[in-house]
Amino acid sequence: MKFLHLCVLSTCLIQSVYATDLLPEGVIQAGSLASETLIHDAMIGVAAKVAGQGCSRPENFTPYITAMPVGEVGARRWRELWMVTGCGHEYPIKLGFMESGLDAADWFVE
Repeated sequence: MKFLHLCVLSTCLIQSVYATDLLPEGVIQAGSLASETLIHDAMIGVAAKVAGQGCSRPENFTPYITAMPVGEVGARRWRELWMVTGCGHEYPIKLGFMESGLDAADWFVE
């Protein structure tokens, strides 16, 4: 049941629309540098973080880039801010990403 809920949540969140009007403070640009697979994987941590803040049903998210990639190809790092909406609130979730080779990357919730 938890897996099904997570799959539904991931599908809803991945289908969100990127905001292009006003950028939150500290944001470089709207969007994400993460691949669809990496976004899906990171959604596990994002959903857990939002649940820990009192919302077990996040509905949507809008990603923003807060730090562009630095480092050598295959070992670059960057940061993003995902604004998650749900349960009548907005939850700013800070994420970090690190490449672990040419075709892989890890994520962490800050």
